[in-house]
Amino acid sequence: RKNVSRASRVKGHAFENTIKNMINQELENYRLPYSLERNLTQTRDGGADLIGIDNLQIECKRYAKQANDLPRNEWWKQVCDVCEERQQIPILIYKYDYQDIQVQFPVMMFNFVAESYDVEFNEAPARMHFDQFINLLMSYLKARTDV
Repeated sequence: RKNVSRASRVKGHAFENTIKNMINQELENYRLPYSLERNLTQTRDGGADLIGIDNLQIECKRYAKQANDLPRNEWWKQVCDVCEERQQIPILIYKYDYQDIQVQFPVMMFNFVAESYDVEFNEAPARMHFDQFINLLMSYLKARTDV
């Protein structure tokens, strides 16, 4: 039984590293002043899987097969609960075996400056393919950095 949870942890950590590297490559390409790291204290202190962009709470989930590509409700609830305490924007990046990486995020996150973000927006999430989301995220960060 322990091997299963260890294998699952290793799979999760590898996925976090993959996402971190993909986003960091884009941040570098766009010459943005951010760099993501894995949050090594998350087990003890809670918080995001990936840290380095102030108001974003980035949670990564890698899971076995599922019939559809929808995230599990408890994943979204987990990231939103932490965001409420910390006044951050939830980003859920997930992948099922044999499916593309998907991202769920509040549809309103791109319409507001960080200071005016309301946690009620978390109740209206949108989902899109990771590659499409990255383009949106880079534009969002670039606009925020240029201000």
